[in-house]
Amino acid sequence: MRPDFSSVSGISSTRTGQVISVANGIAQVSGIRSVKYGELVRFSSGEKGMALSLENDQVGIIILGEDRNIRKGDQVVSTNSIVNCPVGKELLGRVLDALGNPIDGKTPFLRTLETREIDVKAPGIMDRKSITQQLITGIKFIDALIPIGLGQREAIVGDRQTGKTSLALDIILNQKRFYDDIKTRKYCIYVAIGQKRSSVAQIVKILEKYATASDAASLQFLAPFTGCTIGEWFRDNGQDCIIVYDDLSKQANAYRQINLLLKRPCGRDSYPGDIFYIHSRLLERSSKLSDEKGGGSLTALPIVETQSNNLSSIIPNNITSITDGHIVLDSDLFLQGNRPAFNLGLSISRIGSSTQLSSIKQVSKHLKFDLLQFKESQHFNNTSYHEKYKLLQELFQQNQFQSFEPEFLTCIIHLINSSHHFNTIKDFKSFEQLFYDFLHSKSEYRDILHSIKISSEFNDLIKSKLDKAIDEFYNLFNF
Repeated sequence: MRPDFSSVSGISSTRTGQVISVANGIAQVSGIRSVKYGELVRFSSGEKGMALSLENDQVGIIILGEDRNIRKGDQVVSTNSIVNCPVGKELLGRVLDALGNPIDGKTPFLRTLETREIDVKAPGIMDRKSITQQLITGIKFIDALIPIGLGQREAIVGDRQTGKTSLALDIILNQKRFYDDIKTRKYCIYVAIGQKRSSVAQIVKILEKYATASDAASLQFLAPFTGCTIGEWFRDNGQDCIIVYDDLSKQANAYRQINLLLKRPCGRDSYPGDIFYIHSRLLERSSKLSDEKGGGSLTALPIVETQSNNLSSIIPNNITSITDGHIVLDSDLFLQGNRPAFNLGLSISRIGSSTQLSSIKQVSKHLKFDLLQFKESQHFNNTSYHEKYKLLQELFQQNQFQSFEPEFLTCIIHLINSSHHFNTIKDFKSFEQLFYDFLHSKSEYRDILHSIKISSEFNDLIKSKLDKAIDEFYNLFNF
């Protein structure tokens, strides 16, 4: 039996209304005059909705569920609250929908679980702290050339099928390897926005995640805000959290669809005029909090899809202008066999260099310039340049699910910087693995790695010990 809200005492007549039409996930409601923008409403069928279009005689409400359960004439009541979702450590390892409800078939959440509103203000300037600590991703290219800090917002941009999701998943998986200690543990949230159910099912097999699948446009729009709210709980409790939005282009498309159905004015490429505000409001919530606020951090890795490597289209341009840097994956480089297909010339981290480990910074400070210079000089017949450039290119090739410790990355970059044996290295992957095994073969070599790990420095003493080890390595294997 469908409940009748009008019979419930204590509900003002200005808070109740009646559905006059419903189609495509949008309900037009009349008579509900005291509702606010973004307020949560309930239909007599049990479904929830959110008020998005406020007009003189009616309210446009996006339905957060199945619109087939709602009929003309159904009653609607405002709740005087906005959409909220459950938060806490109980959510770890669970698969949730866009409203925070479990959809993995496991034990339902307790009713006593803490909830938070999903649309809140970002922390103010006085509540923030400068980003000074590097997030170790295990990806050689990122850790050496485009470092990311804890609390930073770094976009991952590229065409379809260029490895954006694979890169983000690798970063998530590598956190367990580098930060397994309970004091340094990094909590990760993966938000799948408008992805195919088959794609999400494949990702579930790889990691424990937060996700939505082929949901209605309203749920695709809300999913990032729900994921961000869950991540903020960890940040506000003094912990470090990483959130991946995959991808915000689909959220923008969902918001465009909602606004067109609500017949609201649109702008460039039919996107609503406040699309920039929507994304900035979301991404500004990622931050590093001050010590007085617990010192936690929320690091955002928004994924953005481009068309034909066009970074100047409205959504990629908006998001890269909001974030603190972006990593560009190039489809042409991907087709050439580069994995990951990083475009060094277009990738940037605006604050990451101030967070980079001193050991990596010392050995890689000229690396980006050298790579770009070598690329520009390809048309010159300089064999030594070509050999070293080829070696540097191969250095940053990396298989999926493969990670590299920052101490070994320091050693292998120093080896290349100081090497004159470019012509003797035919298979860099085998060479790299051989060098890795060599450094772990004796306690004196392992001490070098341990010294770099503990101090995060690459001083003269460590350098001299490493140079000696490299000479022994070359002599042992006849390079």
